[in-house]
Amino acid sequence: MRFTEPVRIGDRVRVRFRLLSIEPKKPGRELVRVNAVMETERCGSRPHMIAETLMLSVYGEAFTYAR
Repeated sequence: MRFTEPVRIGDRVRVRFRLLSIEPKKPGRELVRVNAVMETERCGSRPHMIAETLMLSVYGEAFTYAR
């Protein structure tokens, strides 16, 4: 996560998410990589925050064993 510009009180914030990749791991598990960019009307397209997030998606029978 990188903050490039401060957000001021009263700024209207918009965050755009972009799916970068989905990597299959074990059965019922996938590693999801997402990019997030936060902007305000005040700064136009110049971002305030840029982040890359990793999430582990667990589903099906794997969910039962993950608890």
